[in-house]
Order: sequence, then structure tokens, then C-alpha cells
Amino acid sequence: MIPDSTWAQPAPPIRTIYPYAAAAIHGITFYEGMLYALDATTGYLLAIDSETHDTRILNPHTWQDFVGGTGLAIAHNTLWFTRGEDLYFCSLEETDH
Repeated sequence: MIPDSTWAQPAPPIRTIYPYAAAAIHGITFYEGMLYALDATTGYLLAIDSETHDTRILNPHTWQDFVGGTGLAIAHNTLWFTRGEDLYFCSLEETDH
């Protein structure tokens, strides 16, 4: 007989995350327990803690390079995004936080 205890577990609560300093998010991804978002209007790359909503701007000095960016992805500590018809990448270790 298969125990039905898995059916009795409540679903996790659905919440809305409100990242501070965000105007228009056009790219979002999860990586190593953090939520990363790209604000195409301000050019900010944001690291967001989904539990506390703590938001850090990872590129306060190079935000101009990210204005208009979309399509955020992270693989093996490399951040990828698009702007127009171009594809950009950089190491997460190179962000100016």
C-alpha cells in the first residue's frame, strides 16, 4: 500500500515579491538560491532575497551598459542578457558590488 501523506501536504503560500529600486523588470532568473532581475529602464542588475525582499544593486557604477537589456540568464557564474539584436555576457564575480 502506498501512503497518501504526500497528498495531505499543504501547498506553499503564493507571494508577490516587491524588489526595491525596480522600475521595469525585463529579465528574471534564479541562481544559487537568489533571484536576479534586470531593470531595463534603470539598467540595474538586482540580487533579490525572495524571503526577506532584500534587494542589492550589483552594478551601481556600470548600469549604463544594462539599460534596455532583456532576456536575463545565468549559467556557471556567467550572466547573459540581450539588448536589441546583441547578446552580452560577463562574470558575476566582475559586477561592481
